[in-house]
Amino acid sequence: MSYFSIGYIREQLVSLGFDTADLYDNDLIEWIGSALMILENDCVYEKVVTNGEDGNPSPIQIINHNGDFPDDLVKLDLVVNKATGLALVEELSVVPAMYSDNFFKNDPNLVDTFSILYLGKSKKIQVSFDNGEVILTYRRFILDENGNVMIPDDQYIYRYVLYHCASMLATRYYIQGKVDYRMLDYLNSNYLFYTAAVGSKSKNLTRSKMEALRLKRGVIRSTFRYPTKKH
Repeated sequence: MSYFSIGYIREQLVSLGFDTADLYDNDLIEWIGSALMILENDCVYEKVVTNGEDGNPSPIQIINHNGDFPDDLVKLDLVVNKATGLALVEELSVVPAMYSDNFFKNDPNLVDTFSILYLGKSKKIQVSFDNGEVILTYRRFILDENGNVMIPDDQYIYRYVLYHCASMLATRYYIQGKVDYRMLDYLNSNYLFYTAAVGSKSKNLTRSKMEALRLKRGVIRSTFRYPTKKH
């Protein structure tokens, strides 16, 4: 499959009538990443196994229950204790670091568990054993030579990403008085259409997630539409 770069998305925004002179690449990168990361489509990611074999990254070192996640990790699929070869079970409850010594018990009858700690923009893994190594199976974005996220050449995914970016930019310009509400509503409607279209191809983009996206963006369909020609 071929892929589009951030530059192509910028060109298409211009074709939609936007002046992108003051649009920073960092904004586009953030918008593209936030749109793609909710998808489960295989063409969006490449899979990585940190087993240290065949050019793969080395296993994650665990020291005093803690280890660092790779910076490029987008979705985590599996965590395996290298010493035992057994998968760890995610502990969904968040345990404050001050209580971790009391929480983790070296009971051989317990299944090894892990939890994800969010520290600012970085993520760490916390496991139920003291020291060792874990092998991660995870997904990361496909990047171009400049380290920017690539968009699959799939008509639904591409247009979903394009109208996500267009809607975000139009919202900014609407607040600044650079576009009218009808233009904003038109782009939001297209964004919702392609969100639904790409959702039918993604195993993980559920109706609940689509509704959450709509509410998060404050998209409310209005009675304003571009005028249609009367016959």
